Amino acid sequence: MMKVFQYVIMFNPKPKEGKEVSEKAKILVDVTTVAASNDKHAGIIASRAIPEEYLDRIADGEVEVVVRPF
Repeated sequence: MMKVFQYVIMFNPKPKEGKEVSEKAKILVDVTTVAASNDKHAGIIASRAIPEEYLDRIADGEVEVVVRPF
């Protein structure tokens, strides 16, 4: 059975070694509604929507995917 979820993808830059944050936090993907079987499935769908230019920032914890049931 499918359920409805919403997700948002945010970019929260972190300071680099001895440097201040030069970029501002922003929403990369606005609130999006999807049908998924569970929250993990919704998270997988959301992770596929991360813009390509931010993929290398995931490991640093600067890209956040927030999923919630609708």
